[in-house]
Amino acid sequence: MSGSDPGTIDVRVHVDESEDPPQSENLNREAIIELARSVLEEEGRSRGELDIVFCGDGRISELNETWLGREGPTDVIAFDLSEDPDRTDDVEGELYIDIAQAERQAPEFGATLDEEVRRLVIHGILHLVGYDDIHSPEEAKRMTERQEYYVVEWNKPVLEGAQ
Repeated sequence: MSGSDPGTIDVRVHVDESEDPPQSENLNREAIIELARSVLEEEGRSRGELDIVFCGDGRISELNETWLGREGPTDVIAFDLSEDPDRTDDVEGELYIDIAQAERQAPEFGATLDEEVRRLVIHGILHLVGYDDIHSPEEAKRMTERQEYYVVEWNKPVLEGAQ
């Protein structure tokens, strides 16, 4: 694990400026970092590095096709960069969150954009710590329950001006 001290979780929030994703100027980076650390710590992670990159459709579509073999945009992609997958107390990864997709899908789920962005941060982190919503309905249910637990527990806005 490069660059992180024992017992710390270094979370960094970035915006892919090449696309000027919607609402990116309203991101409350401190709240996003606090949310990420809170979820990671409750999931038993005590050290590591996490980069959260907010982007638009173009960047996430490129990542989706290159790394997952799927066309078009998606809401969140998690990359586990851990050197030792057997370590259960640390995390090293990157999350890419498409704000444009979050904006489109929030109304479909009856959520505000702020809630949907929180949900995507949480969802991505849960993937990094071992949850899987693809391979079985039981695992998907377990992950969704955990995700929604955090969405309810964490009610601080991650977008400036959000209620």
